[in-house]
Amino acid sequence: MPIGLAGTTADGDIDLANKAAHVIGGLPGVPGLSGELIVISPYAYFRTYGGTKYSSAADSTLGVMNPALSSAPSPAWLIGQIVGIANDPGLSPVLVGTESEPSGSTYHIRVEVTKNVAQASLNSVGQAFGNGKLDLWITQDSFQLERLEFSSADPSSGVAAFRVVLSNWNSVSAILAPDPNNMEIQAVPSSGA
Repeated sequence: MPIGLAGTTADGDIDLANKAAHVIGGLPGVPGLSGELIVISPYAYFRTYGGTKYSSAADSTLGVMNPALSSAPSPAWLIGQIVGIANDPGLSPVLVGTESEPSGSTYHIRVEVTKNVAQASLNSVGQAFGNGKLDLWITQDSFQLERLEFSSADPSSGVAAFRVVLSNWNSVSAILAPDPNNMEIQAVPSSGA
């Protein structure tokens, strides 16, 4: 059964070099999957929306949902693959113009994406993508990705749209674990004696 992604949001900081992340957001299509997540490898701390205390686990329990990883098929890897679509030799990126974004002046680039290129570039994840339009905003001074938008109305894959906004490249504050006073006390299994 497909999971609805409408209304999904995430906002936070990712420090790939230190395998750390702090993300607040939610996936309305999955009950209980909204709240706050802090990853400081090898630990993950989380609390649900409205919760006051964090629970903890090994970050390996997050699997592909670990935002602090850059390997496949994490969110950071997926963004990299989507940006890579614009380099496909079978597509023709077009410079729409220059535009102002929060970090300054950007190049706005548009690519009409074919279903075959999307599926080949995104491997098994790409099966959800059809023909679409990819817009990229690249900073003029540092050539960093500022914003990415993909939209598709391909009848064979369905209607989809998502937007990723990136900022403060290489200037993320240190991501810290929650205060121990805000942690759930976890029961220790008895020895059975």
